[in-house]
Amino acid sequence: MAPDQLTFDNPVERHSHIKPHASWQPLPGLDAETRLSQLARWCLDAAGESRSFGVRLPGTALPLGTGPQHLGVCLSALALFEAPGP
Repeated sequence: MAPDQLTFDNPVERHSHIKPHASWQPLPGLDAETRLSQLARWCLDAAGESRSFGVRLPGTALPLGTGPQHLGVCLSALALFEAPGP
């Protein structure tokens, strides 16, 4: 799957009232940096559209939220995340 074809957990979520989580799990086959980059993009897009979003990483789940502080928390979690080994 090409990075420009990646979606939230459920493709419908991006355009509906359902609140999305940017999640590590639906990104198989991508290296860790590409996954983290895509998750950060989803967070930035959601924040730019004033939508609620959260982040799910192995061992970490950040709840849904909005606003610049929540975006900072999510981006920090992505920046500090150490991907599990193969």
